[in-house]
Amino acid sequence: MNRRVIAWVITFFFFLTSWGYSFAGGVTDDNNGNLGNIFLSTGQNQGANSVGHWADITSVPELKGVKGDTGQQGIGIDGKNGAEGKTGTNGKDGQSIQGERGKGLKNQYKVGIEFRILDTKHTTWATYMNRDFNNGINEVGVKLTIKLGKSYELRKIEELERKLK
Repeated sequence: MNRRVIAWVITFFFFLTSWGYSFAGGVTDDNNGNLGNIFLSTGQNQGANSVGHWADITSVPELKGVKGDTGQQGIGIDGKNGAEGKTGTNGKDGQSIQGERGKGLKNQYKVGIEFRILDTKHTTWATYMNRDFNNGINEVGVKLTIKLGKSYELRKIEELERKLK
């Protein structure tokens, strides 16, 4: 019962507020709202509507403030130019400087993942990604494994085939 009463009260309240808004007064303009963003009323009313026209804010002298005084002109003083700097010596041609390979790297702490794409009797094709967390280095690539001997699984399969015969 209480739910029905609450639902009726809410519905009635909605109806009353929307009914009041639908009869609220508006404006009637003589320039279709094309000349500005301020509505200037003429003081006349047509029913609940105010009569007037739209105008730009700069065209209403009452809304403009008094023009301020111009500020004092500043006085500029040029300073002396500084002395010209000396040119540095040119480096020697043909010498490249390279550091030692791996110098500055910390011990590697890697985590990797590998995705096997194709596995045949004698090869395995895979893609991989490694991350060295200690040095901040990523490594991505394709890995090809060539199988020279028989794998443990292949030997066990051949042994089972012999037992089945």
